[in-house]
Amino acid sequence: MIIIPIISRQIAFAKYDGQTGEISVYYHTGKVECYSGFDLDDLQAIVDASNRYDMLIHLTDPQRIPQPSTTT
Repeated sequence: MIIIPIISRQIAFAKYDGQTGEISVYYHTGKVECYSGFDLDDLQAIVDASNRYDMLIHLTDPQRIPQPSTTT
């Protein structure tokens, strides 16, 4: 697991699991959304982005991947 600091008002951080290709997004409210279908290139794009929040939102766009599973 790799923790990715996002630094936004809504999102506390994200975690990437390289074995499953899943990114879990942790919100300050306690909500967690899980997205699958990611690889190391996607992770690198988030880490290298000047605005990690925008890149994360772009990569988790519902038109790009299936809808997330949500846990609270």
